[in-house]
Amino acid sequence: MIDFSTTQITIALAAFGLGLSLSSLYYRKRESSQMKLQRNLEHENELLKNSLDLSRRQEQLMEDFSNKLAVSSQSLIKEMKEETQSYFSEKSKTIESILTPVQATLTAFKQNLETFESKHAEDRGSLKEQITHLLAAEKKLEKETQALTDILKHPGSRGRWGEIQLERILELSGMLKYCDYETQVTDAQGSARADMIIRLPNERCLIIDSKAPFSETYFSQNTSNKSDLVGKIKDHIKTLKSKSYWEKFHSSPEFVILFLPGESIFNDALRIAPELIDVAATSNVILSGPLTLLALLKTVAHMWKQENLQKQIQEIGQLGKELHHRLHVVFNHFHKVGKNLNNAVQSYNDMSSSLQRRILPTLRKFEDLEVASSVHKIEDPSSIDNPAASLLPSYEEEDIPVENSLLQEDTL
Repeated sequence: MIDFSTTQITIALAAFGLGLSLSSLYYRKRESSQMKLQRNLEHENELLKNSLDLSRRQEQLMEDFSNKLAVSSQSLIKEMKEETQSYFSEKSKTIESILTPVQATLTAFKQNLETFESKHAEDRGSLKEQITHLLAAEKKLEKETQALTDILKHPGSRGRWGEIQLERILELSGMLKYCDYETQVTDAQGSARADMIIRLPNERCLIIDSKAPFSETYFSQNTSNKSDLVGKIKDHIKTLKSKSYWEKFHSSPEFVILFLPGESIFNDALRIAPELIDVAATSNVILSGPLTLLALLKTVAHMWKQENLQKQIQEIGQLGKELHHRLHVVFNHFHKVGKNLNNAVQSYNDMSSSLQRRILPTLRKFEDLEVASSVHKIEDPSSIDNPAASLLPSYEEEDIPVENSLLQEDTL
């Protein structure tokens, strides 16, 4: 037989009690968990039921919405179709009204383009023909230029060319030959001859000498050949200084104009020797190219215009004096006519007054006695009260000064 001690029994009882407590606690907790799980299951079932109801409602709403949407869509599509047809119909008319003038413009543009192409083809043919003529003219000009170059290589031809250039510039300035200038003029002693003399107002004059001082080598491109030009010009300046034209033509200022008949000649000379103008001026010679001389001659032509204008003003003044004199004569005659008219009016009024005082009273007595005819009754004569107006005081012709022989004629 097993002998248990008190301690062991106590431990065993304690362990048994603890086991019972733990078992009781476990079963209570398990029961609580089952109840909680049951409640959760019920709640989930409720949620699932609600979810199913909600799904059925959603399906019904979706079905209703689909039906209404279909009806609304058909109605909306119909309205949109009608509105679109109406809109496009109006826009079609608007576009047609816009495109009609555009089409007309395009048609006109097409016609103009066809006309332009036709004309352009004609112009191309004409231009081609003109280019052909131009090329032919260029070749002809080249030949003539070469011929002119060959001619200008001769001294006599160069001199004549210079004179022609000088006369051409004079024509451009508006001057007239034998009136404003003379060519190849010899002085009174016959010791000097000027190429040209320009007449100035107040019986003054300008002397111009034309010189083409280039040699046959001038037309080459060699600068040393053109340097010979300056030497020839300087030699001619010395010749002009020795001739002293201003001493032989006393109405000329103390200088002579040396005309170089080409701007290229003038510019080449100054480019090679810039001091050439000063050298010429110290010898009383003024160098001039075509442009400079043209400006000078334009000034001279203007001086002549001013001179002629002054003469015309003087003639107008004389004519004004003559007209003033003749108008005075006319007004004097007019004054005499008015005076004679007033005398006639006075005589008429005196006659009328005499008739009224001396004749009419006796005639009235005849009428009162019925001796005279009652049909022909004599009216009283009327008098004139307004005399003729006088325009100006009377002038005697001998009181008017006469300054011109033309004024002494009484043309009236």
